Amino acid sequence: MSLWTAVIGTAIAAVGLLYTVIKLNNMRNSPYQTRTRAERRSSSAEDSNIVLCETCNMPQMGDATTWRRFECGHCYHQQCLNLFASKHCITCEFVAAEQVAASRQMGNS
Repeated sequence: MSLWTAVIGTAIAAVGLLYTVIKLNNMRNSPYQTRTRAERRSSSAEDSNIVLCETCNMPQMGDATTWRRFECGHCYHQQCLNLFASKHCITCEFVAAEQVAASRQMGNS
């Protein structure tokens, strides 16, 4: 019976994680965003030193244990990074995956 409970618990956790990832993705790609990320980041001189999380676009707050900056310059809240279970920059991985898919698609044409 405990194995069944563990399976159900894991399934519920996976559904919750999937829901959160989809919700975050929808927030990033909202049609109601009128300005690009670059425009939001450089909207004013005093805001130019505010660092935004690449996943949720919220400002970095707290000490260095609550967020992470990669060598590429992209920053994430540690909790946002944990959603993707990645130790690498999610944005750079996504761009690389898109480039691989595009090159494969061009090769198949």
